[in-house]
Amino acid sequence: MDSLLVTGASGLLGRCLLDADWDCEVVGTYYTTPIETDREMAQLDIRDAEQVEAVVERVDPDVVIHSAAATSVEACEEDPELARETNALGTKHVVDAATAAGARVIYPSTAYVFGDDTPVHAEDDEPGPINLYGESKLEGERYVQENCPDGLIARFCVVVSLGGGEYPDFGSWIRGRIESGERVQLISNQRITPTVLTDAISALQFLIEGESQGVFHITSPDQLTRYELGREIARRHGLDPELIEGIALSEMDWSAPRPQHLCLRAEKLRHQGYEPTKIRIE
Repeated sequence: MDSLLVTGASGLLGRCLLDADWDCEVVGTYYTTPIETDREMAQLDIRDAEQVEAVVERVDPDVVIHSAAATSVEACEEDPELARETNALGTKHVVDAATAAGARVIYPSTAYVFGDDTPVHAEDDEPGPINLYGESKLEGERYVQENCPDGLIARFCVVVSLGGGEYPDFGSWIRGRIESGERVQLISNQRITPTVLTDAISALQFLIEGESQGVFHITSPDQLTRYELGREIARRHGLDPELIEGIALSEMDWSAPRPQHLCLRAEKLRHQGYEPTKIRIE
């Protein structure tokens, strides 16, 4: 691989991918938020097909990691047009431009493409999203599958940094609140298999370098709730886990429905030789 294009490089995943150690030229894109980086950056609205085509033609990448997305579950539920134009139509634009340029597409996706039909989902299980965010990401997945035979779809679930992450995320938010002596309420009755941020980057690199194709889950083997995850993060940093309080999913003032089980099984990734990080330390 001589060149890599990372869309959405101002977001958490995109920024970390941009900062990762790649043995090739790397170009990133942003929509509204420029970032300071030594990498080349381009402004890009993925909803604009002509703009996407122009950027891809100029960069001429071998691989495109399409991490640009509308990722707020609530925002997508409240604004269906935002969800579909960004996550479905925007993905179509990127895929069309990438395939025309002969580039391979890597598509980060989400556990929200599944519903509550089973406690844990494998890569080949039939998706069945119950909110608009999941529906729009599934539309993107299907377009990649139908138009990129050598494409790669990587599903994540609650990306979190366990160490001192450089950029804001769920883990750093918890640490900051507890360090200030504040109590934190986290959901205690929805099970998840979090994606450790370092795995999100290194496993993607592992799969790309191995030219893996199809659908892969990149998640920890540990099933736990956000409440349990928060307490684990507190313990790892020598903070008081008693400042974490549990709250039921039904008590959240959310408009978008969420499944009680948001767990993915990462068997295909393990079979390829990559072992995701365990979160529990007890």
